[in-house]
Amino acid sequence: MNKYFYSLCLIGILFCGCHSDKTPAEKHYPSDYLFLQRSFPSGKIDHKAYLRSLEDLNKYAPKTERFNLDWESVGPFNISGRVTDIEVDFSNDNIIYAGSASGGVLKSTDGGQNWVNVFEGMPTQAIGDLAISKSNPEYVVAGTGESNAGGGSIAYDGLGVFASENGGDSWRHLGLDSVGSIGKVLVHPTDNDILYIGAMGALFENTSARGVFKTEDGGLNWEQSLFISDSTGIIDMAIHPTNPDTIFAAAWERIRRPHNRQYGGITSNIYRSFDGGSNWEVLEGGLPQTASRKGRIGIAISPSSPNIIYAFYANASGSIDGIYKSENYGTSWEEKSVDGISNVPYMWWFGRIYVHPHNHDKLFATSLRMYASDDGAENWYEIFTGAHVDHHAMGFSSVDSNLMWNGNDGGVYYSADGGATKINFEGLNNIQFYVCAIDPSDPNKLFGGAQDNGTLMTNGSPDDWSRIFGGDGFRIVIDPVNPEIIFAEAQNGYLVRSDDGGKGFIPITAGLFGQFNWNTPIAMDPQNTSVLYTGSQFLFKTEDRGTNWSVISPPLVNADNPVGNLSFGTLTSIDVSTLDSNIIYIGTDDGKLWVTLDGGLSYENISEDLPQRWITSVKHDPL
Repeated sequence: MNKYFYSLCLIGILFCGCHSDKTPAEKHYPSDYLFLQRSFPSGKIDHKAYLRSLEDLNKYAPKTERFNLDWESVGPFNISGRVTDIEVDFSNDNIIYAGSASGGVLKSTDGGQNWVNVFEGMPTQAIGDLAISKSNPEYVVAGTGESNAGGGSIAYDGLGVFASENGGDSWRHLGLDSVGSIGKVLVHPTDNDILYIGAMGALFENTSARGVFKTEDGGLNWEQSLFISDSTGIIDMAIHPTNPDTIFAAAWERIRRPHNRQYGGITSNIYRSFDGGSNWEVLEGGLPQTASRKGRIGIAISPSSPNIIYAFYANASGSIDGIYKSENYGTSWEEKSVDGISNVPYMWWFGRIYVHPHNHDKLFATSLRMYASDDGAENWYEIFTGAHVDHHAMGFSSVDSNLMWNGNDGGVYYSADGGATKINFEGLNNIQFYVCAIDPSDPNKLFGGAQDNGTLMTNGSPDDWSRIFGGDGFRIVIDPVNPEIIFAEAQNGYLVRSDDGGKGFIPITAGLFGQFNWNTPIAMDPQNTSVLYTGSQFLFKTEDRGTNWSVISPPLVNADNPVGNLSFGTLTSIDVSTLDSNIIYIGTDDGKLWVTLDGGLSYENISEDLPQRWITSVKHDPL
């Protein structure tokens, strides 16, 4: 054992982790970072090992002293995170279910004023889609694993299908725990034992566990009704409301690796079955045919005129291809207008189209912003104007044509006038935090770095969080001598400093270079708070609170690490000794732990006796 290990109390080598409006230029991919963190060095996650870990957690965690302490949520209740689906009870508009990217199944019984997570305690909180039975509104089905191809909740995908027969009070597992993420759940309108599942499959590997799955006995047995290829899953489905043997499935050819992606291809098609999924045919007449034009596809059937079908196509590059309408159950299609819909190069992040339950000409399309058409896709206009960007879901009243709910990356919004005005509901408590921090001078003042919601702060109230910096929020360091000085960062090492307690920030990146981790480390010298450290593949030091940085190390990672959508081959953790500021520990994403004992003049690799894993955190013994 290396002699310098005496000062290490804990080396965190973990397998699982603790807004501004986007510009339309690029969509980021936090799940790449999360996946690589957990899969290094093999490049794969052992699904069976993950399930065993969940079993061990449920078995041993309740026996630990800290697990049994009284815990209470400190929010934020007034800022919400990504919602993937909204379902409204057809018999009671006050009962609403919202699927959260990693916050479970949220239920409201008062139209959205108050919410409770009815999925708490289940082995996964990543929700892809929900469905409420038309014959029994107490019967709710949840498909787990977020099917949107980016988001921070899907390093482990989902764990199959769950059903509740009492409105979410209790759940039972129906199987399909190897299908990765679920794009759509359909419940037969008159027989709850018949379910259809549109499965996208595991995100980061090609598997045969994708396509359409059907059960006729309430989930005891499943049949793979439609299989296309090991890289093509089902992202959306629709069922005829009165002739439920007529089903449509939207297939999406999607290959994702941490360093590249293919979000479309020749097998992205719409399929139709007239016999409950026993036989399927590809629909072609008037729809895109070339591989470059076929990416993610959204599909919707008109509840009031079920011969009318709409399809929303993104192309393989991620932009809008077009919106198409069929009036003969999909046999032939007419291209409609997309004018007025924001066309960003990551339409695969949204990709849904909805038909109003009372009017086959009233449509809704999800995009960076939310859009509606009153004339069957001849013209489009924005609704829910000013809501959080990145829209994913719509829910509708069964009795009031103007009453609707919208789900996006900022939670759930409500409108009583068709989207002309809006209310953002609070209380979902589903923010995805990367990190948290406590003001050392005031333990009531809390900070958090959140996915897609920036850097958040509260002075102690769970209902009074505010966003003090945008982007994706990451590391936060508060000066213990002068807590008005706050250091924060956005993705890929964009460092900022506030000198007024978070009211304003200035960038502090002068002198930094190289490739930075999605979650770039930053550490303060405990003996001199003007001195901080950060890192790309190099270690940097500042002596003036970030105004100027200088490199103080050679590359500390392998030079041949791949670089793709995100940068890897980076520093992941920095820790400065409280006993001697010259002692600094540095962890990397290629499994190396380094120490310098002389403030950066020389470095020693001390990871020889450690397992080769991505190092997420390094902490020394403060005593």
